[in-house]
Amino acid sequence: MYPVQSYIGTINLDPAYTPRKLIHKQISEAIILSLDPEFVLSIDNDHINSNHIELLQNYGKEDPVIFQIGQALKKEIESRSSFQVYVDSLTVCLSAHLLRYYSTTKYNFKEYKGGLSKNQLDTVIEYINSYLSEDISLKTLANITGLSQFYFSRQFKKSMGISPYQYIIKKTN
Repeated sequence: MYPVQSYIGTINLDPAYTPRKLIHKQISEAIILSLDPEFVLSIDNDHINSNHIELLQNYGKEDPVIFQIGQALKKEIESRSSFQVYVDSLTVCLSAHLLRYYSTTKYNFKEYKGGLSKNQLDTVIEYINSYLSEDISLKTLANITGLSQFYFSRQFKKSMGISPYQYIIKKTN
């Protein structure tokens, strides 16, 4: 059993498949996020060796990035008009943060310059325009380009100056 101190912004991180039993003392609100380990690894599936990545347990640590992502996910899910591409973007961001700062092997993401190719960008924009009335996922957009969700998001932003989520919001208004 792990006693949990409850301060706003503190996190408790349990790696996948870790048995846990928590004692909560005076917690008025908590957000529990559970990520599929395969999803976390898939954000950069070309460069992550899944045999060497393991997240470290952390209890009671303050992490404003995880706290803010959790708050944003909670707000988006509760809004009843959530955009899948935004939820996906937040989840990818959270996964990248976990890999970078909480893994046994410190992971640095490769930098790619230049953004999407003209063909990739045209294909993605055409898809967005065709399916604007539907809930478009980041995974679908990334699959169109053959990139992971993480790299697609970064390359799209380099090409367009805004994130895929922001682009879709602009197109719907």
